[in-house]
Amino acid sequence: MDILAITITIGLSIAANLLTPKVSDWIGRRYAKVRSRSIKQLNDELAYITKLHNSPEKVTPTLLGYVLVLVIFLSLAALCGFIVILYMVTSPDKSINLPIAVISGAGIAVLGVMLRIALRAFDIISELASFEEYIKKAQDRIQELEHRNKVS
Repeated sequence: MDILAITITIGLSIAANLLTPKVSDWIGRRYAKVRSRSIKQLNDELAYITKLHNSPEKVTPTLLGYVLVLVIFLSLAALCGFIVILYMVTSPDKSINLPIAVISGAGIAVLGVMLRIALRAFDIISELASFEEYIKKAQDRIQELEHRNKVS
């Protein structure tokens, strides 16, 4: 029994030593891809906010677009709530069944989307309000990610 345990332990140790560089390289490549994607997203965001900053006349329509999308999603959430309430009022047993539970869940999901859209609009407003600071932070983050990609 002890010989079997020792044999398995040695075998696993050898396998681990052989696989470690390959796994490490794979993880490094994976993180490099993630960093490259983050750099692209940061550059796109920087260009978008800079475009809005340089064209103040585009800020209001952009934010109004967010408001309109929020109104649409609010209408969907209200519709879901209305259907649930209507069912509860008209149902003889006053219980919630699976379709009503699904509609309730959809309404909650719509509220989650609304929150994400509202937070994005607030981010745009805050980035425009402190534009110089935003530019510096974004450029610093891009440089940091590019440096990490060069090192790894």
